[in-house]
Amino acid sequence: MNPVREDSHSPMPLLMSDAPHRDPLQLLTVADVAQILRVKPKTVYAWVGQRKIRYVKVHGALRFLRRDLEALMMPVEVIMSP
Repeated sequence: MNPVREDSHSPMPLLMSDAPHRDPLQLLTVADVAQILRVKPKTVYAWVGQRKIRYVKVHGALRFLRRDLEALMMPVEVIMSP
């Protein structure tokens, strides 16, 4: 499964807004998250240790809810005061 559009100029992975059939409660593995965010799995583990990314444990294995990953990736508007 390749979550990145091959025909797009944008490196943004497919999100819920791009694919309404995706389940926001879908559990993702460390490898899935690393691939979607284009980082190494080691980085995902570091973020878990630093509590920068939400996770759940399923039988001792780290899993990530798609909706939490999407919330992490939401753009943030920064307003500079004059």
